[in-house]
Parts: sequence; C-alpha cells; structure tokens
Amino acid sequence: RDHKVLQNGAAELQKATAAHAAVTVPLPVRQLLLKVLQQLVQKHGVNQKNSLLTDRTFLVKALRVMRARAVLEGRQECTAEDINILTFLTTFRLPEGIHAKI
Repeated sequence: RDHKVLQNGAAELQKATAAHAAVTVPLPVRQLLLKVLQQLVQKHGVNQKNSLLTDRTFLVKALRVMRARAVLEGRQECTAEDINILTFLTTFRLPEGIHAKI
C-alpha cells in the first residue's frame, strides 16, 4: 500500500514539474518584475547592506514562484497578479518598514 502511495506521489510530482516547466512568463510580466526590483533599489534604497535581496532572488526565484502559482491556478501563463507572490519571497529579506510598503 505504501509503495502505491509513493508511486502516485512521484507521478503527481513529475506532472507538476512538467506543468511548471511549460508555464510562460510574458514580456510585460517580466518587465513588471524588473520594475519592482528597480523601485526597491531606487525608491526605497534597498541594497546588499540593508537586505538579503539579490538579483538572483528576483530574476530566478521570483519567476519560479510565479510559475508555481500559475500551475496551482491551472494556468499555462503568468499574469501581472502573480507579482503579488513576491511578498512571500521578501518577508525576511527586506527591512520590515520597506516590506510593509510593497
């Protein structure tokens, strides 16, 4: 019985992984993500000394999390609303006052 549960779980994981890889992020959504990063740096003064935010966080991890949200909502394309998921990535990476504003 346990073996069958593991097989089903593995199959579901493979399915979710394939769906994640197939999700596209349109250029306007990518541009919006870059704009958010620019705003954090320029408007709020976020830098390596006052935060744990790096380009990698935004340009790699953020896209992965946005794609995962699209998969969970049954979509094959990210939308601008997926940017809202960034609050989960920035909770402990930004100073509290700045995080509260985004």
